[in-house]
Amino acid sequence: MNELGGYAFADLRVGMCATFAKTITEADIVLFAAVSGDNNAIHINEEFAAGTIFKGRIAHGMLSASAISAAIECEALVALPAPRPPNISVRSRSKKRLPLLRRSSTEAAAG
Repeated sequence: MNELGGYAFADLRVGMCATFAKTITEADIVLFAAVSGDNNAIHINEEFAAGTIFKGRIAHGMLSASAISAAIECEALVALPAPRPPNISVRSRSKKRLPLLRRSSTEAAAG
């Protein structure tokens, strides 16, 4: 790790891991619904969501899954000089254990 708290691409090795944590806010859910077009009532309608097994609105699954991009960008590539090369994921895998409720925290790990 360098003085900026990150690694240059050449210094990345198999087995390294980066993490990113975030508390999901109301704004995150509303903005993600607008950008993605996923306006499922479980995400945006409190009255509807209160009658489900979750007892309230939940975040979009892809919203929490997208945190992996931040883990890679913020942790692994911070040391690269601007402009940084594109950070493009060609394949990813995620496992959702439970839905993410509003004001819940999520953590993503890349490695």
